[in-house]
Amino acid sequence: MKNYMKILFMSAFLLILACEADMNDPYTGYDDYVDKSDWDYQERPDSNVLGGGSSDKDNVGPVVDNDQDVEVPDTDELEEAIYTEEPTVDSCESGSVSSTEKEKVLQRVNYIRSLHDLLPVVYEDDDDVYTAECSLVIAANKKLDHHPDSSWDCFTEDAHTGCSNSNIYIYSGGNPLSVSSENIINAYMTDIGVDILGHRRWLIDPWLAHVSFARVDDVQNKVLGSAIKVINDEQQDISGSDIEFVAYPYEYYPKELFNSDVQMSFTVVEDTTSKWQNDDVDFLTVAIAVTDPDNKKLTISGKAYDNDGYGVPNIIRWKVDSAQEGVKYNVVISNVRVNNIAKNYSYWFELK
Repeated sequence: MKNYMKILFMSAFLLILACEADMNDPYTGYDDYVDKSDWDYQERPDSNVLGGGSSDKDNVGPVVDNDQDVEVPDTDELEEAIYTEEPTVDSCESGSVSSTEKEKVLQRVNYIRSLHDLLPVVYEDDDDVYTAECSLVIAANKKLDHHPDSSWDCFTEDAHTGCSNSNIYIYSGGNPLSVSSENIINAYMTDIGVDILGHRRWLIDPWLAHVSFARVDDVQNKVLGSAIKVINDEQQDISGSDIEFVAYPYEYYPKELFNSDVQMSFTVVEDTTSKWQNDDVDFLTVAIAVTDPDNKKLTISGKAYDNDGYGVPNIIRWKVDSAQEGVKYNVVISNVRVNNIAKNYSYWFELK
């Protein structure tokens, strides 16, 4: 309970960082350890050179403002595809996202998790009321906060529960239906403008068990609010695995999920029996090297780390310059102090 309350408290800090994103920017390791033959995965990008992402050129970030309307298919057709019951923000009706749309989101989340060899999550329908009401208050008030209160239009206690336990997202200034639900997930992964990478950390948390998703599009007022619930009482059992770390990007990786503005990240998983036995990880004296096939080192900047517990108990993050598509890079992270023992890690990635 203590750790859970810590996460809820720190989520407000995450929101502040998320809101620092540029409003004019369209963006916002280990061996196999289980039998994966029955996992419901999309193709990895190494099986399909086009990767697993959206065909859109731009990923839309957690906070977006766009004064230019984007040409999209017929509004009525899009709303019918996204919703079984369309939202009406003026009357505080959140509507209902279609099962097809929820399945798209679940597949996208599990596709991304598969890139890191993480177990898939399941969809939790019982949480839909929380994500729907949270999405509604974001759209109705045109602002983000993990802790909306009774002063907000369309406020309910379910909205507060949803926003305080979810990754949250807003788009404004253009046609909200131009933003695919899959691209909302992409934006959480790139997490541009969010220094601590809180959204990414929740979605590739090895212990994440289930999610719930909602969105509320207000076409007339050009705003979209969305939420995906990631803070749950239940955790996935990974005690039988031999996972050692979660790295981003890792091995063959979709190029739309990485560029020079996106941070790389690395989380140590030393103890699979309990998430919170992985906070005694010290990155203070770590050395990071990212090299190309000619053993030329890429320039690293912005190295930072924390043990604050957003999704995962530890993380180190940094940026590299000039990572190119189709080039295999080797990453070596040296002198990580894990339970006061120095350890080294290595892996590779290639953008496809």
